[in-house]
Amino acid sequence: MPGLCLNDSENNRDAVLEAITNNYDKNLSAHEEVERQRAETRDVAPRVSIYNNLAENSMKQSYATMLRQEVGDTLAEKMINAGAYGALCYELDEVYRAGFDPRDAVRQAFPTRGFEDAHDAAAVMQWRVKQVREHNEALLEERMARPLGGYSDGTLAKMIARAEANLPKKPDSANLEDANWADRPYALVKTEELLEIRMKTFALLRSREDAKDPYIDDLRQNAYAMDNEWVRRAQMGPEQKAVEQFVRGEKHRDHLFTIVKALKSE
Repeated sequence: MPGLCLNDSENNRDAVLEAITNNYDKNLSAHEEVERQRAETRDVAPRVSIYNNLAENSMKQSYATMLRQEVGDTLAEKMINAGAYGALCYELDEVYRAGFDPRDAVRQAFPTRGFEDAHDAAAVMQWRVKQVREHNEALLEERMARPLGGYSDGTLAKMIARAEANLPKKPDSANLEDANWADRPYALVKTEELLEIRMKTFALLRSREDAKDPYIDDLRQNAYAMDNEWVRRAQMGPEQKAVEQFVRGEKHRDHLFTIVKALKSE
């Protein structure tokens, strides 16, 4: 190494090491320099605080402009310069995150009372805005539980009239082919169940035709009644069929019945 001589009495061990260290620090290789620059570029931690400060300042300036437009320059300046201005901005952000307009919240909160006797105008506005937000959140929750709660009485009346006009015509019991149909054997049994037990009964009859079964006559009578019911259903008219299906629970009420009921309940 130029300029260093281990035999020189003036150069002790510490001086030699210091000279080597200084020489190394001042002459980094190109690769090491690139790695250092890359590490500094990729390190975002120092920039987080800068970003947060910029975002906070931008938020405060945006709300300051909005306050000047809504409450006037004089009162807005009192709020901006008050100690609770940061809390007010945070509450306005909470309003935005809740899905409401911060400007509308200020408009609702501002006329409540004056600010003449307020020690901290921003704190007073923050409290009022919070009350507005919580009130609106409660209304929204209630409307979600009652989907029709937001409609006026006049609108609901029109919707009821329109839904009732589209309701299917109720069958006239006087025009039914058989008004006493429910008294027939197996008349109230659902069609799918009737088909299943009818098939099982006929299968049981076939298996016991040659056997001396004391209940064979009862089986034949039940099978005959089931067969008659099956034929009757196949030959009935549409109004009779609609009434019987509804009574047996085979056909649910039209959805318009449910809509009309919900509208009238509201």
